[in-house]
Parts: sequence; structure tokens; C-alpha cells
Amino acid sequence: MIKFRCPNCNQKIGVAESYAGKRVRCAKCQQPLTVPKPEEVVEKEPAASDIATDKMFEEDMGDDKIFGDEALTEELLDAEASAPAIEEALELKPLAPKTEREMKLKCPKCGALNKADSEFCTTCANTLTTQVSSAGMFRERLSSDNMALSIGASIGLTIVGGVVWCIIAGLVGVGWVSFMAVAVCCLAGLGLTQFTDRRGASMGLLAILIGFIGIISSKLMIAKWVVMPKIMPEMKKFAEGGFEDIKWEDITEEQMQDTMANAEMMFALTLMELVDEGEFEEEFARKVIVARFTRKRPPELEEEMEQVDKRVYECLGSWDSEKKESVVRKQYPRVIGEFAGIFLEGRLGEVVGFIAAFFGTLSCLDIVWFPLGLFCAYKIGTSRG
Repeated sequence: MIKFRCPNCNQKIGVAESYAGKRVRCAKCQQPLTVPKPEEVVEKEPAASDIATDKMFEEDMGDDKIFGDEALTEELLDAEASAPAIEEALELKPLAPKTEREMKLKCPKCGALNKADSEFCTTCANTLTTQVSSAGMFRERLSSDNMALSIGASIGLTIVGGVVWCIIAGLVGVGWVSFMAVAVCCLAGLGLTQFTDRRGASMGLLAILIGFIGIISSKLMIAKWVVMPKIMPEMKKFAEGGFEDIKWEDITEEQMQDTMANAEMMFALTLMELVDEGEFEEEFARKVIVARFTRKRPPELEEEMEQVDKRVYECLGSWDSEKKESVVRKQYPRVIGEFAGIFLEGRLGEVVGFIAAFFGTLSCLDIVWFPLGLFCAYKIGTSRG
């Protein structure tokens, strides 16, 4: 027998002397090698790592091992064994390929691939901890189970998809781009699977949640930047025209009491009454009312507005309830008809306009695209690639 070790994985090999100088394949690492001649073999004391490797490999192979000296000797020294049988014994089936996730860390000594968190090489027992580069350590920290980073990536991609959706809606219209809901949900699921190996129903449900939030956020952006600038002028025009023919007889007692309790409204009604009495010019009074309702007080009118405020509050303080009701009945239709559009320019108008714009982003096509998008997010979150 010629006994030697594989130069690649250090596995002990024993063959008949007739194979001296021939090419064979290591049964462990499948590396082709040349059998040395008997005089070229130099015996040496096995190192501790070699003993550990032999024992580890024999335990892994179990009952199928044929790498021990005795088993290999018996098979190779069988006088009746044909050459093809010996070749078959030497060329064993290759080890089952490892998955891509397991094959991350390459041993610098034997070149074998190991798991990213391996401390020793499973082939040659070489220490791997000190061989990992800084880039490898960074990848290792990012991989495996970094849920916070995965959720952040999912939210970030969802926001990007929402912005793109908003831009497309502004270019081609709101109703025909509802299919972007599918893209937003797919981005939510894709980002969630980037930095973690977790999969399953819980990840799918989390992808659905982020995707749904992404859809609503996209609709809000479209309402704010696409729909609202278009509908606000129409709302103001409708409000101004809708109160032109209003009459006090149409106002209920409850509306009367609400009007008298509204300080801003009573200020406008009183100021218009003073205009009728000749104390102020109508054009100036209109500017003051607009400035108060829009919360924009021009610097050039600041001093004059203080005088107007003082005079209006004097009247409200001196008038009795009968006089106030009289002013309301006379001036309410006029103020509402002329300044309804101005009311929409204030904060209340913005809220009303935003709500109307949000509902304006919805279409019947959403019934199809929204469920499909959420389903795609779930499938990506549960898929194992």
C-alpha cells in the first residue's frame, strides 16, 4: 500500500502500489491528484488538526465511509477486482452541494466554502474567525436577522414608489394610474426581504401592512399636490355663486344663534353695517375682512385695522341683543354671498378642500388594483426565493 495525504484537503488516502504515478481523484474533496511513488512518500507525525479532520469526516460519513485505511486496503487489494471497479471505488459521488446561503465564507487554506458564521473550516479545521475581511464582517452584520434595516428599506422603497405614482398621476391623470398600487406594494415586500432571512405568514402580513400604508400615503400625496390645486378654484367659484340668492328667511333659528356666537362672523357683519352707516368705505372694509379670515394682515393696513377693530368691538359691546339680531338679519346674506370664497382660503377651507381632494383620488379601478397589490406584497414576504 502507498499511504499519503491529499494536498488539497489533507485527507489520508491508501492505494495499491500499482497505482504509483497514476492520476486519481480524492474521494473527499474530489480534487484530481497524482499518486506518489513509494520512495517519494515521507511519513510524519500527524498534526492535531489532521486528527480532528479525520475524526470529523469519519463521523459525518457514518456507515458510508470508505476512507479508513482498512476499508480502502481491503477493496484495493482484492485480486479479482477489475480496474473499472477500483476506479469506481476511488471516484466517489461528490458531496451534496450546499445552498447559496451556506456557501459564504471561503477558507484561505483549502478553498472550501463554509457558513458565514463558521469558526473553523469543516474541511481542514483551519481557524476562520481571523480570516474574515472588514467587508465580510459588514455583510455578516447586515445578513441573517436585521429586521429594523429591512423595515426601513421597505418604508423607503414604498415612499419612492408613492412619489413616482404622484408624478405619473400629475402627468396623465389620477384615474388611470391606479395600477401603481401594485408597484408600491411590491416595493414594500421587496424591501422587507432584503436584510433578513425571515419568511412566512408574519412577514407576509407585515408586508401587507406597509403596502397598505404606502397606498394611503400615495393617495394623500396625490390629493395634496395633484388634485387639490385643481379643485380649490372650482370650490371657491361654487361657494361664491351658491350664496348669491340666499335669503334670511331660509336661515333657521339654530343658525342664527351659531352666527351670533361666532366672533369672526359678527365682526364682518358689524363692519358691513358700519359701512352702510357711512363710517368706513366698502372697499377698505372688504380688505379688512379678507385679512382677518385669511390671517394675513398687510403691514400697511396694520394701524388702520387696529382702529377698525376698536370701533367694531365698541359697537358689539354697546349694542343690545335686538340690535345684533337686526344686523345679522340684514348683513348675513350679503357677507355670506360675497365672502364664501374667502372662507375657503383659510384653514377650514384647506381642510375641507383636502378631504374633497382625497376622495377625488379614488376610482372604481382601485377595487381591482388594491387587493392585487396587497396579495403581491404577501407573496413576496412569504417567498423563500
